[in-house]
Amino acid sequence: RWVVACAASTIYLSDEFATLPPEKQRQTLEAVGAAVAKVPGIGFVKNSVELRGNCNQRTGLDALACRSLNDESGEIFIAPTAGSSLSSGYRTGTSHGSPTREDRFVPIIVSAPGHEPGTVDEPTSMLQVAPTVSALLGIASPQGATLPPISLRRRAPSSPRGAPARTSR
Repeated sequence: RWVVACAASTIYLSDEFATLPPEKQRQTLEAVGAAVAKVPGIGFVKNSVELRGNCNQRTGLDALACRSLNDESGEIFIAPTAGSSLSSGYRTGTSHGSPTREDRFVPIIVSAPGHEPGTVDEPTSMLQVAPTVSALLGIASPQGATLPPISLRRRAPSSPRGAPARTSR
């Protein structure tokens, strides 16, 4: 009767909910939140109104949830436990709709001629993907690209007949 949808990390309540007196709204939010918190895989449930504002003064999941809410967010914010995911219709668990660490950090795999296999330990951004691909292709980064390419180690040039490569000092 009250829940009409769950999308991304928010639960949307019915139009009828909005017509309830404030005390009834509070009770309904508490009841729905308590029921949702019992669902396996749900690790965080909070009233969206309580999460709004003063995001810079919040810490942890409260801060991340605060920053992710907008005018179109539902009345209740939820996030999965580690190892679980929230998905709106996807049955494969492929989504980036929560503020948990597992959902915010995504590996990037690059295989490029002339570059060594390895890992990049410093944080990278999705905004670095286009500049990185552009650099590997030897073309200019797209207009509007604001971050540099991801630093990839170049492979030392190979020497003929397996001789050690010469290095200059």
